[in-house]
Amino acid sequence: QVIALSLHVDYWDYIGWTDDFADPAHTTRQRSYARAKGSKMIYTPQMVIQGETHVVGTKPMDVADAINSYVRGSVPVDVDLDRSGDTLRVEARRLGRVPAGMSVHVVTFTPRATRDIRAGENRGRTLTYHNVVQDWRTIDTWSGGDTYTANVRVAANLPVAVIIQAPGHGPVLGAALLR
Repeated sequence: QVIALSLHVDYWDYIGWTDDFADPAHTTRQRSYARAKGSKMIYTPQMVIQGETHVVGTKPMDVADAINSYVRGSVPVDVDLDRSGDTLRVEARRLGRVPAGMSVHVVTFTPRATRDIRAGENRGRTLTYHNVVQDWRTIDTWSGGDTYTANVRVAANLPVAVIIQAPGHGPVLGAALLR
């Protein structure tokens, strides 16, 4: 029930190696999460769980505790996905109380990618990354009516996740994954 996505940031590029997965939009998203939490600090490896809990990614027990704290809660939005070629059908149903103005995000990602690092602090190492975000699009704003539906074009060869999130980089209210 965990959709783990890797958003590579570009603010480390100055140390001599440019991450070809890095995207300035990912850095902007990370800064927006920090602002939503009332913080000015961003760091790597940072994990944002359920859109609101920030933990250091190298502390597995903190990560597990944060994930487990959400497993026990109810999800106010149920998301169903269906794909035909490059068309993704999204259907979301309100199950509980939700705010108006929720963001509907469609995210495609590469499940596994390996890179030889030629410079920087990891020079000489080969790193394997998982669930590397290729495209993160906000496709709509949902008012929270009983049902939301959309058809979206996506890369037919990549897994896709849909995330329904409260306004202002708030909590994730529902999500689904389709491989």
